[in-house]
Amino acid sequence: MFAWSVTVACGERASWPEPWRDRLAALRAHPCPEVRDAAAQVSTAH
Repeated sequence: MFAWSVTVACGERASWPEPWRDRLAALRAHPCPEVRDAAAQVSTAH
């Protein structure tokens, strides 16, 4: 969840450039269901 928190905070601050979108995509495939679910609820488009 720490990685998710950092990814969302930095991704939103930087308007979701590719490296942060890639990190979010990786979190959406995370083995922990809580992390996957949290990452799946994040939208990178406005």
